[in-house]
Amino acid sequence: DFYKGYEKIDLILIQLIFDEYLLEKRFSKDQFNEILHETLFKQKDILTKELRIIEKEKNGRILSSGYCNICKQCSRINNEECAFPDLKRNSVESIGGLVIKITKDLFDVEIKWIDDSGKLPEYLSILNAVMY
Repeated sequence: DFYKGYEKIDLILIQLIFDEYLLEKRFSKDQFNEILHETLFKQKDILTKELRIIEKEKNGRILSSGYCNICKQCSRINNEECAFPDLKRNSVESIGGLVIKITKDLFDVEIKWIDDSGKLPEYLSILNAVMY
């Protein structure tokens, strides 16, 4: 049902590639989170702002990567209504998009995951979409 009303979907994949210096290091949880905020989350915010312009121009709908990051802590975690229902966007995976398959089949990119080792993966990926 979510896809009804849309004829097309543009998929956007961004890879954040880390240099050897960072890949060789092991980071504390706080350091790791700081790196993620300065790279992954910052780039995701930039992309979201750019896609909102396209969303409006095409009278479409953005699909984000992971959670929407509008709030510091999502109200839905506590079974509360969304604080910003007009701003929130579903993620590709939350409406049935097979992100691992999409990135592999369409972009020839394997998803790298963050684990508890304190080491960064070779790269991180952001997959967003605009339906219109």
